[in-house]
Amino acid sequence: MNFTDRPAPATTATEERSPDQYAFTTHWRVQASLEEVWYVITDGDRLADWWPAVYQQVNLQDSGDRHGMGRRLQVKTRGWLPYTLDWNMTVTEKESPVRLGVRASGDLQGTGLWTLEQDGDHVTLTYDWLIRLNHPILRLFSPLLKPIFAWNHRWAMRKGEESLRLELQRRQVRSLEEGLRIPRPPRPAPSGPLMVGAAVIGMGLWVWARQRSAH
Repeated sequence: MNFTDRPAPATTATEERSPDQYAFTTHWRVQASLEEVWYVITDGDRLADWWPAVYQQVNLQDSGDRHGMGRRLQVKTRGWLPYTLDWNMTVTEKESPVRLGVRASGDLQGTGLWTLEQDGDHVTLTYDWLIRLNHPILRLFSPLLKPIFAWNHRWAMRKGEESLRLELQRRQVRSLEEGLRIPRPPRPAPSGPLMVGAAVIGMGLWVWARQRSAH
């Protein structure tokens, strides 16, 4: 059954994207059934449990209607780089078990769409993510550091695919002993003063090299 409350697109194919706007398409492939994968990705309350490298906190703000439409989560996320983003994720489309659309607001503003397809004993997932940075500091540096911010997103999504595989394995085990042999999901990237300093130096060197190559 299909439920939708799709917002207007943030841009059209003919519009030039601004420096603080990003469009990503990510492809995952996992061994499972559509229903198993659908159950995991629609259980937003547990994102911090199975995808802890990215989702630091998840709080339910609105349970939505009986179909889950309008369900809103307040989340805190980060990638490899030492900054966090505070934003809301609201369900805008559900077509079980093949499509899940969300709207982002807060430090991130835009739309995301999961598309699932069964391929033998595997499921292929495609995630289309069109967002704009609203975080004031990151938005200021986005014109210079856009490739680094894009790399940070790709890092987060690689951790997500790895984490989803492990979560599906945990849900498919038949004994406690078998479950204990499954590794824990990837943890968050290191943080602290040394990590922040290394990231700042790395970004500074990247900007310097880019400026030199332009001359």
